[in-house]
Amino acid sequence: HRSSAAKTQARLSGPLLKKTKSWHGRWQLRWFEICDGHLTWRSAPGAAVRGSVELRGMKVVQRAGGTGMRFSLSTASGKEKVYELDADASAAACAARWDGERRARQAWPEAAAWVQALEQEFILHRRSRFRSQDEHVQAIAEEGRNLLREAMALICVGRR
Repeated sequence: HRSSAAKTQARLSGPLLKKTKSWHGRWQLRWFEICDGHLTWRSAPGAAVRGSVELRGMKVVQRAGGTGMRFSLSTASGKEKVYELDADASAAACAARWDGERRARQAWPEAAAWVQALEQEFILHRRSRFRSQDEHVQAIAEEGRNLLREAMALICVGRR
């Protein structure tokens, strides 16, 4: 993940509830930031980083129904984890006395803002990997060829 020496402005930051992977699936309040191609979380604003996930190859889905504030993030990096997140964290953030972090904001970011920021960061980070437009085009063409190979393999398996 990014070094603490590199102080790049976060695309978006704020509180989210993160579902634990334990059998009881509790929701934990965490401070999240989207920056430098990573989603990073802390136990509180300004605290040490507790976790970080690279956004390369990520898939983000906003959940329908309920409050409309939940979304999931699954990544291809590492162990292909799925992170369940909930932007309806105002009450928990207030109880944790994080209201001072709101600054000039009227409210904390909603799920749609997180989803959009994650997608934008992924696109920006993907483009910044390449030294030139040609290199970027070649990488996209290679991804297309790989997808075509996978599709053809599935078609062949289906015909058996």
